[in-house]
Amino acid sequence: MYDRRATLRLFWPVLVEQTFAVTINFLATLMVRGVSEDAMAGVGLVGILNILVMNAFSAVSAGVSVVVSQCIGRQDPQTAGRVGSQSVTLVLYLSAGIGGAMALAAGPILRLLFGSSEPGVLDAARIFFVHSCLSMPLLALFTVLSGIARSTGNARLPMFCSVLSNIAYLSAGALLISRWGVHGAGFAMDFSRLVPAVFMGLFMLRGKSGIYLERLTPRLDRKILSPVLKIAVPSGVDSIVFNGGKLIVSVFMSGMGTPVIAANSIANNLSSISNLPGTALQIMTVTTTGYAFGKGDAREARRQIKRATLWGIGSLCVTSAILFAFLTPVLNLFDPSQETFRASREVMLLLAVTTPLFWPTSFITPQGLRACNDAVFTMWVSVVSMIVLRVLGSWFLGVRLDMGLFGIWLAMVVDWVARSALFVPRAAGQRRYNRPS
Repeated sequence: MYDRRATLRLFWPVLVEQTFAVTINFLATLMVRGVSEDAMAGVGLVGILNILVMNAFSAVSAGVSVVVSQCIGRQDPQTAGRVGSQSVTLVLYLSAGIGGAMALAAGPILRLLFGSSEPGVLDAARIFFVHSCLSMPLLALFTVLSGIARSTGNARLPMFCSVLSNIAYLSAGALLISRWGVHGAGFAMDFSRLVPAVFMGLFMLRGKSGIYLERLTPRLDRKILSPVLKIAVPSGVDSIVFNGGKLIVSVFMSGMGTPVIAANSIANNLSSISNLPGTALQIMTVTTTGYAFGKGDAREARRQIKRATLWGIGSLCVTSAILFAFLTPVLNLFDPSQETFRASREVMLLLAVTTPLFWPTSFITPQGLRACNDAVFTMWVSVVSMIVLRVLGSWFLGVRLDMGLFGIWLAMVVDWVARSALFVPRAAGQRRYNRPS
């Protein structure tokens, strides 16, 4: 786990997995463009909600990943198996409850969030959203099992399943969308979640990942789940506030005109792709740091956080340089208006300079801290910084000072700087690395 080559063997499958995970929402939107413009818009809106809901299950996945990594670090695979089994039961309960409630309230939810959209768009969104809600337990199961597999050092299995999911969606979509429209797209998405969840479940239950998951039981064990929830609850609160803040900021942008909204969408897409190496390192550092922390190796835990952060800075320097060099032709792929081109170019130039400097210390470093049971501190820093600097800062710079989209993204960079100023000294401290109980 400590060897550099071993770390690289863990990194590249996670990078491939995240690349395919990002593309599935794009595929869903692109494959229905032949049905109608309303269908494409409706599926695109649901894609935003899918990302928000997935973050809730990712919080549980982060909690179980930390605890399983620590158990393996202290050579206790039996406890790791019990933690994994109980976490699967917990997330199935959560996803079934959340998915069922959202499916029943699909219409009111969509009207509340996107009520200004055309009726055809809302109708398409409702159909696709119901499919997404009903197959939510499959997505949750795959997310948690992936976290367990990566914690054991097996990153290739989630990567393979992500590729399999995309293949399943493409094949099912090609057969069903032309016949059943948005319903066909929904069934294709359900199938793309079923295949990897079943494959991953069968593989993990056979103990192929290095630990054996106990037989699933309907009863939850509070003692076993307690360390998982100590990580998952703060991570979940962090995620809810973070995405809620982004939703509020989008309200500020909605009054700035269509070109600004389009430019923001372009910037989000390009930054997501450019940040893929950093996202992979976020996930990887949980495993490597958690392993060291569970073993009681304070020096190695700090070294793993430092290594992941430095790798993040280096990789984002490369991706930002490539994006900077080809920025104009890449932006022209979106066929933007002159105003949209100008606004998106200003934002991307800002990100090209600031992302390598502040993004890794804002998001990779705290992942290492969470792996050392320091999730409460990272939660409070993230929540306060998000509310005060990103949300209020976006209003002050973007609206009050009339800096528009550039002001909103500048407030986000200020948020990164503040997070970095608090996370880096915390990661360098001594008392955060006591052996876990």
